[in-house]
Amino acid sequence: MPRWSHRNIDEFVGIFLAFFLFSIAFFCVRASSITGVNDTMSRGKVGTASNHTIVFVTPSGVSEGSTMTVTFPAGFGTSGMTENDVDLLDNGLSVSTAPDCSGAEQAAAVWVGNTLSFQICPGDGGAFAPGSTVTILIGTNAIDFGVGVNRIVNPSASGSYRITIGGSFGDSGEAPVSIGADDSVGVTACVGDTCNAGRHSLPSPSAILPPQISGVVIDKITSSTARVSWRTDTMSNSYALYGLTPNHGLIIGKQLRTQSHTLTLVGLNAGRVYYVQVRSVDDFGGASLSDDRTFSTLTINNVILPQISGIRLESVGGNMATITWITNIPTYWRIDFGRAAVYENIVQNSQFNTAHTANLGNLNPNTTYHFRITATAATGDQTVSADQSFTTFDTTLPLISDTHVDNITTHSADIVWQTNKPATGGVKFGIGAAYDGGENLETVGFAISHRVTLLNLSASTLYHYNVYQTDQVGNDAQGADQVFKTAAMVLLPETAAQPAPPVVPIVPVTPGASIPVSPVAIPKNAVAVGSGILLLEVNGVPEGIAANVATVVPGSAVEIELPRELTEKPIANASVSVGGKAYKLIKNTDGAFRMAFAAPQAAGNQTVVVIVRYADGSTNYSQFNIKISPKGKIVEVIGGKSVPVAGVKVTILQNGKPWDGSKFGQNNYLITDNKGNFVFYVPNGKYSLKIEKIGYISIITAPTTYSGAIYNKIKIVKAPKAVSIISQTVSNIEKGVGNIFGQIFKFL
Repeated sequence: MPRWSHRNIDEFVGIFLAFFLFSIAFFCVRASSITGVNDTMSRGKVGTASNHTIVFVTPSGVSEGSTMTVTFPAGFGTSGMTENDVDLLDNGLSVSTAPDCSGAEQAAAVWVGNTLSFQICPGDGGAFAPGSTVTILIGTNAIDFGVGVNRIVNPSASGSYRITIGGSFGDSGEAPVSIGADDSVGVTACVGDTCNAGRHSLPSPSAILPPQISGVVIDKITSSTARVSWRTDTMSNSYALYGLTPNHGLIIGKQLRTQSHTLTLVGLNAGRVYYVQVRSVDDFGGASLSDDRTFSTLTINNVILPQISGIRLESVGGNMATITWITNIPTYWRIDFGRAAVYENIVQNSQFNTAHTANLGNLNPNTTYHFRITATAATGDQTVSADQSFTTFDTTLPLISDTHVDNITTHSADIVWQTNKPATGGVKFGIGAAYDGGENLETVGFAISHRVTLLNLSASTLYHYNVYQTDQVGNDAQGADQVFKTAAMVLLPETAAQPAPPVVPIVPVTPGASIPVSPVAIPKNAVAVGSGILLLEVNGVPEGIAANVATVVPGSAVEIELPRELTEKPIANASVSVGGKAYKLIKNTDGAFRMAFAAPQAAGNQTVVVIVRYADGSTNYSQFNIKISPKGKIVEVIGGKSVPVAGVKVTILQNGKPWDGSKFGQNNYLITDNKGNFVFYVPNGKYSLKIEKIGYISIITAPTTYSGAIYNKIKIVKAPKAVSIISQTVSNIEKGVGNIFGQIFKFL
């Protein structure tokens, strides 16, 4: 018999596991999306009205805005069913429902024929997480957000029927039910293809008895309150229907499942007979209702009853509210509150006072809450206020979308955008991302569609703009920086013929050499061309000429090159005048006409004139300004004055990483001089500045669009002493570790 090596065993185990996993996958892929689906009916007899409790697990979850549908096959009678006859639960917790999503309810429940459709309302917090257990109660077992009075009538013919679950939420499945001549039939449940084989029977409705109510006691009766208690043999919820007639008219309850039930009836009238029935519903939808009981409240004999007045919503926010009121005698209080008049929550205070304040917390934004106040005197007499309501603030920001530019001309443009709710605001704009052009405000008030016209713009100019909005409760939002370019100005040449100027021979001059003559005047017959077509570099970085202005810092190396459009016919000569000097544009070995000069040291504006004379006697010219701006500076404020800080490390970041300045002959980083100065030249893009110095708080500026010089003035502040010591210590440790590794490598 051959011996098996460890390798043989490993291969066998691997093959066995692969086959085992494949087998599992083969059988599992046939399962449908939802799992654990079943429908427990209170009655399974033909032609009989029945409650339904449908339970299933959704692997995908149900997102806000999506729908979930339950469709009963033909033969089931759903006539008269309403939203009040339906409850929806997420892992056992109630999801508030309404006929539509116009209010703060979490889901809209609508019947169309035999289909019940739930829409999870956007923005109201009703989404189901993946893996949630969904419970749908249909019939008189629905009591959370309206009391169910109608039930679905079973088909008149015996047989098996399939209730279909689907909708845009993505999961689907079926819950089969059996209808027979009596209630002894079994109820089955399956999912997808498993419906065709191996059905699993659930207990029949006759085997699932509703909770048995016993021991109903009404005690602790005062002139305005009474306590009712009872027991059930299974875990179930607690509700009491009560009133001055057998029709009751009032309801109070708790969804908490228990076997020992206690409810306090409040707001009763003194000396009156009341009717009360208790009701409990278990997790299977089985409901029991006790017989009607009666009791009489106490009469008032010279007793001063508490009175509630001055109820005021003192403050309200997105998730809290403060309520104040007064009572005529000292009382302690309780507030029942929730998203419907069947209150879900309680806050209370046991101190006797006449002035009262209650803080309600953990509320949902933009949600309507109901509340009532119960004031209890030392005698035990109580007064209950009428139902009150308030709505928490909407804390969601307005969403800005579909931002674009319309009707662009040489001097104007329309900025257009949408918001998801009524808001108002305006547009900030300018040649740079600092929006130095100002801002234009909307004039139509709060709206969803917005349009602002920008006027007095410069032709052929790149503008930055940003939209900002404020909704009706003060939530602010701001859009992203965007750009557009105005239309170019069309210039026509003069129609009158002008004598051609004499052809000036080209003098071989080194590019950039100064010609000691006054700047050449622009000939009368010269045709202007836009400065935007000129090729300009500053310190080796391409620089745009926006609105006829190029910004540089003192001493920058400025190079001008004629574009191809101006060199397509023979050139007699070309010159550039700036700062009181004229320079000749020289044709280089690559055929390009260019020259370079140093920007003046004095801050201010310098006019640059480029004149090109052609061999055919025609002339073109272009004119723009160079703005000499001071260098960037790092300062700190001492005694109310800005003081330069030397030795600061300044690094340019692009997309969160150090920018590669080597392509443009620049170091990245720079150390500020004794005047705190620094300057970078960068191509058009978004950049941040990282500012660091030991003893100071390091900062990173917000990403900003730059083109050309970066010369910000930035304020830094000293770090707290402890932080400074830590920074210095870390620096010393880094140096020490470096020295140790240096010695190790030297030894090796």
